[in-house]
Amino acid sequence: MNKNNFFQELKRRNVYKVAIAYGIAAWLLAQVASLCAAAFEAPTWVMKMILVCLIIGFPIALILAWAYEMTSQGIVRTDILDSEKVKKEERKTTRPLVNNIVIGVLLLLLIGQFIYNRSIAQYGQNPTASNHQELSIAVLPLINLNSKDEDLDYFSKGVSQEIVDELAHINSFEVTAFTQSSFYASQSLAPIEIANKLGVKYLMAGTVRLLNNAKSVKLSIELFDPAENEISWKGSFDESIDDITLIQNSIAKQVSEILNINLNADEIASIDELETTNGDAFKLYLRAKYEVNKFTEEGYKNTHQYLKEAIHLDPNFSNAHILYAWSLIPATLSYWAPDLPASQHIKKQAFPLLSKALELSPNSSDAFLVRGGLRLFYENDIRGAKKDVDHAISLNSWPRVPTDYCVCTAVSTYVALEDVSRAKELAKLAHKIDPGNILLEWDMANIHMISGEFEEAANQYNIIYQKSQIPSFAMFVGLANFHAKNYNVALEYFNYVSDGENKVSGFVEAYLSSIFWKEGNKTLSDTHKQNVLKRLANGEHHLNWPMAIIHLSRNEIDIALDYLEESFAKDENTLAFFTSLDPIFDILNDHPRFIELRKQMNYYN
Repeated sequence: MNKNNFFQELKRRNVYKVAIAYGIAAWLLAQVASLCAAAFEAPTWVMKMILVCLIIGFPIALILAWAYEMTSQGIVRTDILDSEKVKKEERKTTRPLVNNIVIGVLLLLLIGQFIYNRSIAQYGQNPTASNHQELSIAVLPLINLNSKDEDLDYFSKGVSQEIVDELAHINSFEVTAFTQSSFYASQSLAPIEIANKLGVKYLMAGTVRLLNNAKSVKLSIELFDPAENEISWKGSFDESIDDITLIQNSIAKQVSEILNINLNADEIASIDELETTNGDAFKLYLRAKYEVNKFTEEGYKNTHQYLKEAIHLDPNFSNAHILYAWSLIPATLSYWAPDLPASQHIKKQAFPLLSKALELSPNSSDAFLVRGGLRLFYENDIRGAKKDVDHAISLNSWPRVPTDYCVCTAVSTYVALEDVSRAKELAKLAHKIDPGNILLEWDMANIHMISGEFEEAANQYNIIYQKSQIPSFAMFVGLANFHAKNYNVALEYFNYVSDGENKVSGFVEAYLSSIFWKEGNKTLSDTHKQNVLKRLANGEHHLNWPMAIIHLSRNEIDIALDYLEESFAKDENTLAFFTSLDPIFDILNDHPRFIELRKQMNYYN
């Protein structure tokens, strides 16, 4: 058979048509399989197996097309048809007709799939599914028009965040957390691309300018529908800085009106509640929020100074009280220096701030969450913390847009209770809303720790440390590697936390001693143990439970329990949290003295 006759024979036997039909059918099948695999969370090997089968099936289909043909009498071998000399009309009409119908149907399915995919790309979801996305908004950072004054960057970002918080009061909206939406402001993406990446229908953007020596503010805001390429609403405000919260409230109301949302009484009351009518206090509050998110010692000092001034200007500024109380927690836990204040000192500052905040805003979930954090980390009262966390969530003002203290307290409380399921549930919920939150990532690593997944925890802690360069996160990398028995890696991180000026935390000293003990270097182990004992004798706080760690690594159970009981008696911070998080304490779980201690920490129901 010559080359031309071969290709003519392929055409006569409809091999070409079968190849086209098979390609279209295989592609559609792969699309359906991919959707089903995602819906049922099938392992990746399932999709790989389907693709392999489709590839293998292609040459088989061509062989069968060569060997067999479809007639009005059914499927018969081609050589039989040729030998029997089937009527020419049947060969020309019946078989092509059937094949063409099949190919036509497949082409229609292909066109339908193409239209479906375009709708997914444009709207980010199945257009026949729930229209929940129709009321979803992402607020991009307002552009600071005072460009020559970089000091005002805090104001443009702060006002943007406040607008997010106001919109979050409207239950019909799904509002993207500002930490997530702000990421895309610096990227050169088209609005439709940003909306698709954030999974929202609308984008809100605009400009802000402070005028008259920062005594007045000018805002230009617009609500944009990228899919329709049109501005749905536009607002311009030129007001005194004292009226800035009124402007934010007005934006929320006007947006709800333009989107035909009927606000209920609770939503109206939440929106109408003014944070402050003192513009200078509000600016100081925004400065404090900007500084506290730096997670640096200097940032915390600035935060406290700004909030003191803000509260002096407006003693009824509830959110300033709450932020001040919360900032005391990471300020004393993020940098575990030897000069950490006693728990009583922190509580004496924080609890009056929260009492005032709850007097002003009795339904503030944030206030209850901060109080829960204080109870967990500074009072070693686990169930007390849980009560505040659960009540905060029941108020339904969280976690629509979780702030740092919400994430940290809510998940950490259930980590302390060693309730992995609930901790994961809250972390997943918060991650859906605010995936870039660094304290949430820390909580995820903590969940790995209490689950015994030490390698995973070490990797997660290391990611956080690389992002933030906060020393305490490097300390956690060392902790996870210690329990993964990667002693050399753990030693590297613990040594890195030490700054060469003997300012290393008691916790790090304890684990340096423990590593050397495990490696058989008793001399170096005892050196670090003596360092902790000297500091303890000099009146340094929060060193009894690190001493317990040293003795547990040596399997000296009774001495370790003596130190733990002393730690609780002296109200040392984070005792309850770390006895749950750190697996070195697991050996004590069935010991009567440890059970009694946990009763005092309100661990049990």
